[in-house]
Amino acid sequence: MKTFYTTVTGTYFRLYSDLIEERTNHFLFWGLLSFTTKRVYRNETA
Repeated sequence: MKTFYTTVTGTYFRLYSDLIEERTNHFLFWGLLSFTTKRVYRNETA
């Protein structure tokens, strides 16, 4: 039973960490994109 529990926990943890990594990359990408877009827009309007 313990090995089963460990396997399930390991699988969930791996999925969870993958999800977090994906979310973080997504957030960083869009954050950077919006930041650069704002800078360019501000420079062109100024």
